[in-house]
Amino acid sequence: GVIGIVSITSENFSKVTSVLNQNSTISVIHIKSEQNGSLKWNTNNYMTAMINDIPNHANIQIGDTIQTSGYSSIFPEGINIAKIISYTKGNGDGYFDINIKFLNDMNTVKNVYIINSLIKEEVEKLEKKEE
Repeated sequence: GVIGIVSITSENFSKVTSVLNQNSTISVIHIKSEQNGSLKWNTNNYMTAMINDIPNHANIQIGDTIQTSGYSSIFPEGINIAKIISYTKGNGDGYFDINIKFLNDMNTVKNVYIINSLIKEEVEKLEKKEE
């Protein structure tokens, strides 16, 4: 699963911005439909979050898996994050409101892996050139 984003490091420690931070957004994909969305924690429950930006025409079901999309320089593609627990069609915006349950229990996580992207700087340079 995904726990957060490392923001600062020292020789022995790292500071992580949790996915349970309302300012954190993660680019995700619904595996079955291959539709991309944005995961954002905006609930009072440490086990659930919301996904936006998946269009209403996508064929989604309760229990479907959500993964990292790989469309950012932060997370590689294909890390399982959550399962869909409920969804509704959005209010005229053309997108589902999707509730998910994290695969990891965020309250009991003790040990994690830190992923260091070897191509992050190259991707960020290309993104800046597009602007």
